[in-house]
Amino acid sequence: MNRPLEPDELRGLLALEIQTPLRRLQGRETFLHRTAAGDALVVKRSQPGARPGGRREHEALVRLADLGFPVPASLGFAAGPEGSVVAMERVPHAETARDRLACAPRNERRELLARVADLLARLHLAGWRHRDFYAHHLLLREPDRALVLIDVGRAGRAPIPRWRWCVKDAGALVSSLPSSVGAREVLEFLARYLDGRGLDDRGARRRFARAALAKARRIARRTPRDERATAPR
Repeated sequence: MNRPLEPDELRGLLALEIQTPLRRLQGRETFLHRTAAGDALVVKRSQPGARPGGRREHEALVRLADLGFPVPASLGFAAGPEGSVVAMERVPHAETARDRLACAPRNERRELLARVADLLARLHLAGWRHRDFYAHHLLLREPDRALVLIDVGRAGRAPIPRWRWCVKDAGALVSSLPSSVGAREVLEFLARYLDGRGLDDRGARRRFARAALAKARRIARRTPRDERATAPR
């Protein structure tokens, strides 16, 4: 695992000029950085006032890791007049969950979707919601192929997760699935998630599934397909 960065190193990332970021959007940018020791990092830098800022993502990464959730390790946070920055380990991976679902045979798709459903149920049972729970925000870490959840800058916790938060996370995942995933597999994903939540009432399960599918359709209508399919590497 990468070592935590020193304060001077973090402040240096605030001033670093980047020509080719992985992503640049609304006052925020994500880029790869290699330290003098050769460690590869993912760095997220935010301009003053941009939301979410680096502090929020850093705190979410630390809290989720403490709870045992598979997230990149935060290596430090800094803020100054130029904005804020959070540095995290670069998770070795060749594919996202969406990449794999697009080309995997049906049995493998079902197994992977079951793992995603279990992770989402566990997250909600812990009182957390992700708010950007898309298939491309789940990396398949090499070499063990374990799921790693990224882009947690908007994640938050409440003692009792609201129904609409859970619907939004489940709907976001469904909206980001590739066309190779069929309708039956989507319903199996939702059923597995509801099993993990311990929701047995048939009426409540049907209402949740209908709400999640409707949310997925709304998200798909307003999100360009290329944006739903890609994520920082």
